[in-house]
Amino acid sequence: MKVVLSKKGFDSEVSPRHPSPILPDGEILPLPIPEPKQSPGDVGVPFDEIRATDDLSVGDVLDQLGYRGVGRQRRAHLDPDLCESAVVRAPGWRPLFGTDSTSGSASHLRREGVGIGDVFLFHGWFRQTEYAHGQLRYRRTSPAVQLIFGFLEIDRTWTPKSAADVARLPAWAQTHPHAMHPGRPGNALYAAPRESQLVPVLPGGGSFRRYDPRLVLTAPGATRMTWRLPPCFVPEGNPVRITYQLRSRAAIVDPEGLTVQMNGRGQEFVVDASPAIQDWTQSVIATGAAAGLR
Repeated sequence: MKVVLSKKGFDSEVSPRHPSPILPDGEILPLPIPEPKQSPGDVGVPFDEIRATDDLSVGDVLDQLGYRGVGRQRRAHLDPDLCESAVVRAPGWRPLFGTDSTSGSASHLRREGVGIGDVFLFHGWFRQTEYAHGQLRYRRTSPAVQLIFGFLEIDRTWTPKSAADVARLPAWAQTHPHAMHPGRPGNALYAAPRESQLVPVLPGGGSFRRYDPRLVLTAPGATRMTWRLPPCFVPEGNPVRITYQLRSRAAIVDPEGLTVQMNGRGQEFVVDASPAIQDWTQSVIATGAAAGLR
């Protein structure tokens, strides 16, 4: 099994450059990036139509946090698409993730042999927020961290290249942005199973609801792409291979695990999972889902 630590959402390489919020009550809200302005007008979902919480849309949250250049009616690239209640769905919906070769992600996943039976752990740039005079804002003293916010086990894959290919997809997959962009080079879609193979009481993919420090990848006190990984990543004292690791900077190995610098421009960090890393992946999913999925 391969585990893909997949970096998604607003970050320093995507405009606008802001973290996703950890809400004051501990709820985590991964923000989808905007659709490119040159995208067809029917692709994506307006930020104001994506449910963030029971009371707020994603458009409301963006407004309160002062995101500039992202209007409520700007369309979001809702990918990975992990939360069934975020928008109206066709019957039979399952979590989906799409990729293509515009960023090199699709070719990287293909070279690494990622496919059915493998697992994506999605992470992004997050920061704690607070309310000031009834307005949501980032807490000035809180650190920015890379936080695992969801997962998807791969049950099915598609590579739609044309409208005819899209028409053969299940109806619930046809509105995904990578189905509505079938002509992009290397276009691929990954669908979750109805039930998790790693944690059988769960669905095969989802977005975690609440913050838990065990979901943080960033090492304490470090910049956010300096990760602290558990001992299963250093079997017999030798760090496992993680793609997009910055080899020019030494990894630090100690009895507590591995501290390693990752390339901030990387999106898909692939690991060949030993049984111990599989156990860690299972525990991450169970931890993230313990307070429920979004």
